[in-house]
Amino acid sequence: MEEYSIGEIAKHFNVSTDTLRLYDKKGIVCPERKKNGYRYYSRNKMIALAYVMFLRKAELSLEQIRIILNANLELILDQNEGGMYFHSVSEELTPLALTIHNEKSFVDTKDKWYWQQ
Repeated sequence: MEEYSIGEIAKHFNVSTDTLRLYDKKGIVCPERKKNGYRYYSRNKMIALAYVMFLRKAELSLEQIRIILNANLELILDQNEGGMYFHSVSEELTPLALTIHNEKSFVDTKDKWYWQQ
């Protein structure tokens, strides 16, 4: 099984190593730790991170993402065993993410309007 260092993963997903450490600390994506204490990410952890990046783009909070991942991680990984990686998940979640984003925007707009009165 291939494993990737935190630096390799950060570069692959164009995020900082601090972001990945935060995801680990919050229980969102927790990589394996070797005896030397270094974090290493498996293919399954990379899939989970791709899912996290998608949900972050939909402006979900880290707590919301943690809850979704904990509830759906096995399903996500099962769908990606055939090498489909993140494509099938993103196709299924795009309408949901758009709905969530639109609802959040609607609430934010109404909230701003209310407080400006």
